[in-house]
Amino acid sequence: MRSLELGNSPNYSVLSAQRPRRSVPREVWWIFLVGTILRVTFFFLGENNGGDALARAAMTAEWLQHPGSWLHSEPWLPIHFWLMAGMSVMLGDPALGARALSLLLGIASLGILWALAREVYGRSAATFSLLVFGLYSLHIGYSTTSSSEVPYLFFMLAGLLGFFIYRRSGSFSALGLGAAALGISAGIRYEAWLCIFAVFLILLFMPSQDVGERFWRVGHFQEVFLFGAVAGIWPSFWMIYQWKTFAMPLYGVTMNYGWVAEQIAIENRSMLYRLALSPGVILFSLSLPIVAASFYGLALGLRDRPGREFVLILLLMGAVFNYQIVTGGLLPLARYTITLGTFFAIASGHGLERIRRLLSQRRARQFWAAIGVLLVLNLGAILALSEVRNPFNDKFGAISPRLRFPQRIEELHQYLKRRLEPGDAVVIDDYNVESNIIAAAIGLPLLGDRAFLAASRPVSELSEYMKRRHPRYLVYSDRGVLHTSLPLAEKCSESPTNLKGMKFRCLFENDIYRVYDVNYGPPKDASDKHGPPD
Repeated sequence: MRSLELGNSPNYSVLSAQRPRRSVPREVWWIFLVGTILRVTFFFLGENNGGDALARAAMTAEWLQHPGSWLHSEPWLPIHFWLMAGMSVMLGDPALGARALSLLLGIASLGILWALAREVYGRSAATFSLLVFGLYSLHIGYSTTSSSEVPYLFFMLAGLLGFFIYRRSGSFSALGLGAAALGISAGIRYEAWLCIFAVFLILLFMPSQDVGERFWRVGHFQEVFLFGAVAGIWPSFWMIYQWKTFAMPLYGVTMNYGWVAEQIAIENRSMLYRLALSPGVILFSLSLPIVAASFYGLALGLRDRPGREFVLILLLMGAVFNYQIVTGGLLPLARYTITLGTFFAIASGHGLERIRRLLSQRRARQFWAAIGVLLVLNLGAILALSEVRNPFNDKFGAISPRLRFPQRIEELHQYLKRRLEPGDAVVIDDYNVESNIIAAAIGLPLLGDRAFLAASRPVSELSEYMKRRHPRYLVYSDRGVLHTSLPLAEKCSESPTNLKGMKFRCLFENDIYRVYDVNYGPPKDASDKHGPPD
């Protein structure tokens, strides 16, 4: 802990500058180890239920079985699928490989974040930042799924690391590598396009010290051109491809807007809910003291150039994110706050370190312990509130380190999974684009013909599927899409419903879903309780 003691010395800045910048304090390795253990543990304890995680894993598995266009990924960007496919080939299992990619890059993000925080705020502050990020519930949870948040975040942090190394050292190699990492991130999620734009504006209007801080001298032109050319390769290519293929440069964004509009109509969230989502999630997932330290760190950082540039990137990305949420361009979901939460975790280290330096040596050590205990208690409270049955457990489940299925789906899992026999087929209605999640929850494989998923197949194919596969169970919702083809009663009834030559007997219901047993033919004997079909 010698590095912590030096922070109280009046010659701290001199001693810190004399130290090799690349040395890694022992406490950093311990925090990295704890963060790794947490992510590996919840990888085995959690479910692959991170938003579109299962849809992405299924698309990867299907693409590996039937390779087609490397660029066709519906509204999503394709690089994440390429990375998942590569990991799946190495591990021999698409479901495992898709999740393992996030786990690997989630663990690697710990080291990248510490290095980035060190470049922006200094080494001692970076250790606090790593402690906060290592116990950040949202990042732990999404390091265990096949969602795209953690892979995108890893490459974005790596890109920013390269940029800030360049601003300190003047290394064009670091700038070029950072631009390349941001380009990869831009091929995973569109949020990285905003980060590229923010960094480009900084380079354009704030020339580096190594080029004399003069506009449009050779050095300024070189840094702007290098970053723009390398980081802009993917966005330029993708817009050209979509323009030639769909006659729309931002076809994926437009298609996603349509999906979001449908989802918002289903959820019917109020404007107050949309406005409160982002600050509420960040506050609960990081804790109030850490968020306060983040604002303190951001304010202190305005005195130095790296801190000002970091704030500019945060403000631009945060402003666009919140504008999208409010105007209906983005679903109000907890996972979309992971970028802002990570930025706040980085800034919190600067605020916490400044507070620690005001304390005596003995109290400084106690302060370290207090922050560690606070973060552990906050993580434990989130986990407990997500696991114990209460009106808000699904809300806390969305930010828990152990991602699980929503309560309504967990109830289907507990009821139906043990009743399914090998070969049983199931029809699953589409409410809130959850049919693939239900299929995974009750133990059906990613691919195959055992499930009719109304989220991914047209309802017009349902009749043919039922005649061909004779599914044993129907998972139905009055708020789903099957009610036009199968107009069943709104509540479970003891007597079966006769419809289209089939008998539907309700076995289970919760606030959203009902499970029906389906009988297709006349009874084999008089004791058959289903009775003859119409």
